[in-house]
Amino acid sequence: MDLAIGALVVKLPESTSAGILYGVSTFGSLDKSVTLGLGYGYFEDELADKPMIVLGGELRTSRSVSLVTENWIIPEKDTPVITFGLRFFGEKISVDFALIFPLEEDVFTFPYIDFVYKF
Repeated sequence: MDLAIGALVVKLPESTSAGILYGVSTFGSLDKSVTLGLGYGYFEDELADKPMIVLGGELRTSRSVSLVTENWIIPEKDTPVITFGLRFFGEKISVDFALIFPLEEDVFTFPYIDFVYKF
């Protein structure tokens, strides 16, 4: 099991800040894992009343490819946001190609590409 806490901080014009304070835990192995997390959004000095919930997973399908998913349940929304894609990786780099599906009527599904380099 791995644990992490962190903050996503965005500095907006006119000295306003926003972001998410979060904690996550991952269970499993390099071949298959599940991630659970909670995050509280904030804007200026105001913290959200309810946490956002994150549920993710990864399943290795070959030496350098995994299926990945990360899903968010946002308290003010009635429907979750779902992602599903592929992760290609080597020793020092990984690349994700995924689709983001907001499960709401008339909301566009859009692609997501992510590059990570390990120094």
